[in-house]
Amino acid sequence: MKLKIIFIGLAALIFYSCKTSKKIPLSKGEINDAIQNAIADFLQTKKNFAKQDNIFSIYVENINANILGISISAEKDKIALFTKNEVEYDYRFFPTRIYEQQDKLFCWKDSTINVSKEIVNKLYSINKVDTMIYQKLIPERTIDEMQKVVHYYYCKNNLNSYRKKKTSIAMFRYEIPKIECKKPQ
Repeated sequence: MKLKIIFIGLAALIFYSCKTSKKIPLSKGEINDAIQNAIADFLQTKKNFAKQDNIFSIYVENINANILGISISAEKDKIALFTKNEVEYDYRFFPTRIYEQQDKLFCWKDSTINVSKEIVNKLYSINKVDTMIYQKLIPERTIDEMQKVVHYYYCKNNLNSYRKKKTSIAMFRYEIPKIECKKPQ
């Protein structure tokens, strides 16, 4: 009888630990940790917003000494690869990081690393790259002034303190939400 209770208890513990795989937000970290928190929140709370799109761009902005801004928006266009001579290509504006979760792909530029061959190949494999030839070919771009984005504002010293805003207005075009930045405990 004791063995049966222990077995059931262990099975329940294993089942519970496997079931609770929800990503726990980080309270401390760098820019990429804040991005991971924003992606996790975006996928949890904006399911209807993210339902029709599969590829998202992330833009990061230092708002001030205490606040980091992160925008997540659907990427409707292909990512432009620039060239002047069709031999040498400029990856300066190409994303350097990608993250896949729940069949969604998130792309962003991290100035601390270079573009990897894996990222280029991944974006080519899903037909998300277009070539822009200087003074010859400029691919069509979609401009949707009503497209909704989600802006996240994180306290740099405590990533658990944040505000988010779903809007079609660009960052800095409206009053930034007030955040009380307290150190994590």
